[in-house]
Amino acid sequence: MLHPSLHALHAEFIAECRYTARLAPATLRNYRAAFMVFTSVMPKLSLSSLTAATLTHFFRELETRERASGRGRPQRGVKTSTIATYRAKLNPFFKWLVARQLIASSPFVGTTAPRVVYDEPQYLRKEQLDRIMAATDLTIEWSSSFVHRRSVAMITVLLYAGLRKGELLNLRTGDVDLDRAELRVGAQTSKSKSYRTIPLNHLACRRLADYLEQRSKKRYLTSYLFVADERDARLSEQGLRHLVKRIRQASGVRFHVHQLRHTFAVNLIGSGSDVSVVQKLMGHKSIVSTLIYLRAIPSPTMRKSIDALHWDSML
Repeated sequence: MLHPSLHALHAEFIAECRYTARLAPATLRNYRAAFMVFTSVMPKLSLSSLTAATLTHFFRELETRERASGRGRPQRGVKTSTIATYRAKLNPFFKWLVARQLIASSPFVGTTAPRVVYDEPQYLRKEQLDRIMAATDLTIEWSSSFVHRRSVAMITVLLYAGLRKGELLNLRTGDVDLDRAELRVGAQTSKSKSYRTIPLNHLACRRLADYLEQRSKKRYLTSYLFVADERDARLSEQGLRHLVKRIRQASGVRFHVHQLRHTFAVNLIGSGSDVSVVQKLMGHKSIVSTLIYLRAIPSPTMRKSIDALHWDSML
């Protein structure tokens, strides 16, 4: 029996993930990206060659091949977390092939997954935040008052609501209730597949009100909250990347969007918020994900707890 190519099978797998399992677009992109690297490194792959030995060869090639770094310098080697990521993104496809009796078992069966020790979350310091906000609100000459207010509102919401990139871009105007000072993240856009309501502080409310006033003047029909400069459509990921790039250049702070989420969590915990509250605000399925941020509590915050210890108050 002549089977379709692996590329055709993977396209069928992605279609099922999209339309039947309803996986998030970001998850599908990650599946595709991992598969494309896999097949580019191992171009002669077939169903019969999907073995543990083939995967070992693939990971060896990743480790030894030369690639350009973000600064243009050639590099070799990959992090343990990168190997774990490839396993996580390729194995669902292998299991799908097993379920359709196209292979006997996943090539990962019987192999040992790497033990990953993740670095502590990289949050932004107050001085860095000052430079980012000054660049966004004062330094950069945005193309219009609308773009200015939108940029300030987006950075403020990221910092004070801890949203993921996809959650931010997929917010709808109906998700913001300024009267109740709340923001709602829909289940369909959340990584945890559950909705959550996040209280907004006065600064976030004011920045959003300023932006919504400018947005109303543009007479946009789209229901998306953050919209493109000159199109009646949602702001794209590319548009967000361009915005962040401008802020990085103007502020001199090398940051990425997810660091604002880290900063939100670390400051919540540092201010004494209960970990279960932080878990709910972050939209974590498991509290284990939230506990990672405990390692990032700044030393001055811990110093306050130590200084509060007294001999007479010992249990």
